[in-house]
Amino acid sequence: MAEPYYVSIAPHNYNSTTIALAATIQVAAVIPNFLITEYFVNFSEFGDAISINPLRVEEGYIRLPTTPGLGLEINEKALKNYSFQKFSPKE
Repeated sequence: MAEPYYVSIAPHNYNSTTIALAATIQVAAVIPNFLITEYFVNFSEFGDAISINPLRVEEGYIRLPTTPGLGLEINEKALKNYSFQKFSPKE
């Protein structure tokens, strides 16, 4: 809807986890009116720890991965160090 009216798109990547960021990068690559997306660098340490080929910010940009899928390969052994934690619901 925005492209015919020359309106730029800035996807809201609110959590910037590794997989969400990879998906946002893929979507951004095919949107001709893409401008910018959020990326919280405080999540990058976790992303680097669980990725065999982590996404890297270079001069403000992340290169589009060339490998299949989202372009990530998750290190499942490392991911086990970050097991699911159930939080109590907010009241």
